[in-house]
Amino acid sequence: MLLNNALKSLINEANKVDEQIKALNDRKDAIKKEILGIVDDKVVTDANDRVILTITHVEGSWTIDSAKLKAERPEIFEAYKKQNNGYDKINYKVKTTLE
Repeated sequence: MLLNNALKSLINEANKVDEQIKALNDRKDAIKKEILGIVDDKVVTDANDRVILTITHVEGSWTIDSAKLKAERPEIFEAYKKQNNGYDKINYKVKTTLE
């Protein structure tokens, strides 16, 4: 399929949305850091004693190095591997506005 104007428009719109999402996520991360710098307690309440904010530390999780396991113990890897459901993924190769 050749690139047409309708597809160009959709790709441009998707790229703009990706940029907005990244900017919003960056801002959200900055806000979280500011909050953690201000808040001493794990729970913040308002004047009516309603919980407004809770802070919970989440420990890092353990993962399996599947590439190493497959290389060093392929029989164990084969016995315990499982396949996830597939999905459609679209990669936009053009990160600038198409004209």
